[in-house]
Amino acid sequence: MSFRKFLSIVLLALFLLGSLPYPTVSAQANNEVISNAVAYLQSQQQPDGGFPGVSGTSDPSTTARAILAIHAIGQNPADFTTADGITPFDYLSTTIADYIFDPNEVLFPGNAGLMLVALAKNGSAPSDLPGLLMDTMQEDGSFVSEAVEEFSNGINTGLSQAMAVLGLASTGDPIPTLAVAYLISLQLEDGTWDNGFGSDPDTTALAVIALLSSGQVQAGDPVIQKALDYFKTTQLDNAGWRPSWDTDELNVDTTGWISLAIITAGEDLSNWSKGESDPTLAIGSMQKEDGAIGGTYTNVYSTVEALLGLAQKPLFPFAPAPQTEQPVENQAALVVTLPDGTTVMRCVNFNTAEITGFELLQQSGLKLENIFDPGMGPAVCGIENQGCKSDNCFCEMPNFFSYWHWENDAWSFSQAGAGVYMVQPGALEGWSWGDTAPVEITYQAVCEEKQEVYVPVISGPVTESAVIEAEPAPTNDKSKTVVIDPEEINSADPAQIYTPIIIFVAIVVGLSIFLLLVIRKRRQS
Repeated sequence: MSFRKFLSIVLLALFLLGSLPYPTVSAQANNEVISNAVAYLQSQQQPDGGFPGVSGTSDPSTTARAILAIHAIGQNPADFTTADGITPFDYLSTTIADYIFDPNEVLFPGNAGLMLVALAKNGSAPSDLPGLLMDTMQEDGSFVSEAVEEFSNGINTGLSQAMAVLGLASTGDPIPTLAVAYLISLQLEDGTWDNGFGSDPDTTALAVIALLSSGQVQAGDPVIQKALDYFKTTQLDNAGWRPSWDTDELNVDTTGWISLAIITAGEDLSNWSKGESDPTLAIGSMQKEDGAIGGTYTNVYSTVEALLGLAQKPLFPFAPAPQTEQPVENQAALVVTLPDGTTVMRCVNFNTAEITGFELLQQSGLKLENIFDPGMGPAVCGIENQGCKSDNCFCEMPNFFSYWHWENDAWSFSQAGAGVYMVQPGALEGWSWGDTAPVEITYQAVCEEKQEVYVPVISGPVTESAVIEAEPAPTNDKSKTVVIDPEEINSADPAQIYTPIIIFVAIVVGLSIFLLLVIRKRRQS
């Protein structure tokens, strides 16, 4: 074999080796944790299709969370079946009524939200459930009911509000802005939300997930950043988290929920490393021999909540923001004759069906001096630095700014105050100093041609020689909204990038040494 051919083969091998994907140690560890946890869950599934709670029997709350966890790790909850082919969804369909209603058939809003979140995964949620949940929303946006059963009730907490918002987000329909705003208002000074018993990290994570899933709050918003700051300051040296009451080295439930919140915010968990650990490795370190994950209290509940932290993307695509009605684009013409005899004209835009005469004048961009009397309404003292000041509004009586309407091809003095008279789109309104009517002009001349200033004029037709172009009235800037598609959030672990590079470099170095030895041998020969 010629040396040139040999060199070509070596270079080709280097290229092919460099293009191969290499699983990282972290990814392999997570896969092993997930595989063992799945085997554990399968062994714990009950004959009715549900998963057991602390009582040891199937429980709707634990089963709903199991569905979320199984989905979070990229598996299908419907594949978890009993010997009789019963799935977790089948179990929930037979127990949902007792879970979301009290004995008087009054809805628990938080429980209803959890069922929506779980059953949305296979589209089996009752079609009327979103509407029933919406019926509990109060005028301030809170979800409240009078449901009571044993230790459960329908009062509002940060936990129930977050679960209700997340439940509605799971349907893919827009969520009322009041509901989202109310959840934001429940944030405490330290960035947390309460679960009915005080500040709680798990509830805080759930609130972050719910707000982001609503489509109305972005990761960069202060309410989210404040919560993330709380997560950062309370993270343990082992990269996990725990509530203040917990004495274990970490709490897998809390670590799972917070990790999912961080993922939903579009952050990379590798950036939350502490020493040689990160949140996912912290969760894996708490796995038992049977595949369960937990500390002092290890069970199905702790395992499924821990698995939430091994998710690769948010639970749901973010809900669409509520569609706001397109603003109405209306116009009315305004004519103002000033004390010096000049007349200013404006075509005024407004986005309501009608507008008061005073509001029309305010939106014209003209400089005003005015006062307001509770009994009489607003009075115009001066316009464009002419007339009177607001501290002496009627300084030149009997002259003052009078209000006029163009009706039946003529000006008529307004019989109603400008603060109550409603201007319709296409109207021609006027103001004039003294008892003389404004200049005669048409709506079309003001709004369908150029916006213009007329100087100086005498009451009557206006000639073209009296026209000077004016600057248009100021307009409001419109801000742009950025929508983040959770499917585009990059969840790649930097280790997945750097490990193949390290392996590739090692191979290159090895082959280079081998190549140098071959060259040296050829020269010696």
